[in-house]
Amino acid sequence: MIAKNLLKNSYKPKVIATIALSVGVLLYLVGLRLPLVVMSLLALAIFLPFPSVFSSWASRVTAAVFFLYALIQVASTVQFLTYPGGKFKYIAVLLGAIVIGFIWLFGRFNRYRAFQLFSFKDALVVMACSFLMLCFTPILSGNKATERIATIAGTQITDSVVHFASISGYATAQNLHYHSGTYYPSGFHITTAFIENAAIGEINNISWKSHVAMYAAQYVVLALLLGFTIVYFGFFLLEKCFDARPDKLAYVTVSLVLGMAMTPLYLLLFINEGYTNYFYVCGSLLFATMYVLENDVLFRVRDKYAKNWATYTWPFSAFLLLGFGASFSWTLFALPVLITAGLLFVLSFPRTINRDFVRANLPVAAFAILNLITLYFQTKYSVTTSQSINYGGAITSYNIPLLLVGLAAMSYVVMTNVTGLARRFVIVMAPYVLLAASFLAWQLFTLGEAHYYFIKSSIVLEMLCLITTTVIVTRVLSRSDLPRLLQAFWSFTVMSFLLIGTIALIPQPFQEIRGMFRDTSGVGKPPYFVSDVKLITNLGSDNKITDFNVTILHYDAQGDRLFAHIEPALWANAMTNHYQSTDATLSLNDSRSSSCFSKQFSILAYGIGGQIEQQRLVNAVRDCIVVAASKHIAYYIVTDGASANYLRSVFGDSPKLITE
Repeated sequence: MIAKNLLKNSYKPKVIATIALSVGVLLYLVGLRLPLVVMSLLALAIFLPFPSVFSSWASRVTAAVFFLYALIQVASTVQFLTYPGGKFKYIAVLLGAIVIGFIWLFGRFNRYRAFQLFSFKDALVVMACSFLMLCFTPILSGNKATERIATIAGTQITDSVVHFASISGYATAQNLHYHSGTYYPSGFHITTAFIENAAIGEINNISWKSHVAMYAAQYVVLALLLGFTIVYFGFFLLEKCFDARPDKLAYVTVSLVLGMAMTPLYLLLFINEGYTNYFYVCGSLLFATMYVLENDVLFRVRDKYAKNWATYTWPFSAFLLLGFGASFSWTLFALPVLITAGLLFVLSFPRTINRDFVRANLPVAAFAILNLITLYFQTKYSVTTSQSINYGGAITSYNIPLLLVGLAAMSYVVMTNVTGLARRFVIVMAPYVLLAASFLAWQLFTLGEAHYYFIKSSIVLEMLCLITTTVIVTRVLSRSDLPRLLQAFWSFTVMSFLLIGTIALIPQPFQEIRGMFRDTSGVGKPPYFVSDVKLITNLGSDNKITDFNVTILHYDAQGDRLFAHIEPALWANAMTNHYQSTDATLSLNDSRSSSCFSKQFSILAYGIGGQIEQQRLVNAVRDCIVVAASKHIAYYIVTDGASANYLRSVFGDSPKLITE
């Protein structure tokens, strides 16, 4: 009987997918790795129920990336808890088994339903993301692309190097490698390493220039993924807030507003700050939110079990799984995800617990446990002060006025119960508001000002506020007597001024973006920055940079001190095969080479320039020279012609001084 059922049309596609995924696992084990990743992505895109806004194959495959990331993180967690020595091969076996189980549990297949390959909405997403690509196409094209990438990287904060190094490190370690004192939630990093390992091979065996290309590609691809999610969330909310299906002009308006807004507010900001993982985190949370906003996630006792499985178990499970993927890369978000889950569960709790209710909640409980595991790892392995709630970081300003406007738009949805969305909005949005308010109140009380963790964590709430405000303005104007073209024009005008006006209230508006594009914004460059970047790039392109064997030093004769804008050297060293650390800190204690460079970096980037520090700097450089000599590699000091004689008198002829 079971065999007969498996041959029915409703089961045949799943049987085929199971066979294909099993073959993919076998191919992975014998060294052909990419098919498993591709088959897993396609299986998820084909079988999983998506929110109705994803009505094309292009959008479904792109959205399925978030499920693939989450399931690889599940496999990585199981590997870490059971058999870390299995490396990526064990993760591959687990991934294949998990994806097969996932499509059998939740997958649907209707061969008569034809999706477009590429839809009108997909074209609008491309248009919205073109704002970012217009900024970066001149940088990534041409003969001097490597030098231009280095120029951008040389102004990024150290998080950019840390995240890139973590991905490279996990490509080597091939397990989460958590231990007390060096914990960082690294679900994103090991997943990215797994995918890149499948697509490229051993990523730590490629050339310096190839590392640079991969470094830039990570930012562009992940930025486009987040841009896709923001714009599609706007389309999703647009369809939910309108009583009838919106016309094409409404979609165009929303995509233009969101494309114009998200590029400087989030995409360029994350690139400047080096937040590779945060592109994924924010996108995953937005995607998860759609599952709760799509319909009321309620268990109804009178409904059949199959219907409750489709309308309660699946969206609830999808929300928790995607939330796990985000919280495993930024643990604070486990809190709003679990609060929303708690509200959904309590509101669905029947007066009498029956068998169907228990069965429907088994997957929900499993995914809730996954989110609790992220908190467990955080408390078990995190013992450093850097994980403190009051940690200070690069972002120091935030757009409170935009949050207030967005909360007003959300309140409008709740108070007027726009198309029945009030309940869902409270369940999803309130936990993020509570998280932001709690952090802000705590930091204002203990520190007197808002710090990094609050500001960064509130960005997801800001995205939700931006999208909601854009859609509500479009909806309200749609009910006016203005012609549709003027409605769209006024909506774009109002939102543009709102964004620029609220940004203008920030102490240093567009500070991060102006710092990235210094030639056009008028922000000055550090002394010798242009020549240093050029010389560093030339060394790397000639494959002369290896194992922390390059630094930057200049001599200020008037102040009798050594100085440098050291970030390009840190970045250049990170592009080598020897920078393989799973430790997401700046200690860089992998080797003697990284240790002595770490001392240089700390003094040059954060020191105050006193004589004691100057002597420590000289000693650190001498240590690096000795270490390089012991490994029979050259040590390079990038400098200027005027400083060369002084450096030669201090360090002798052992280091090679590189000048224009």
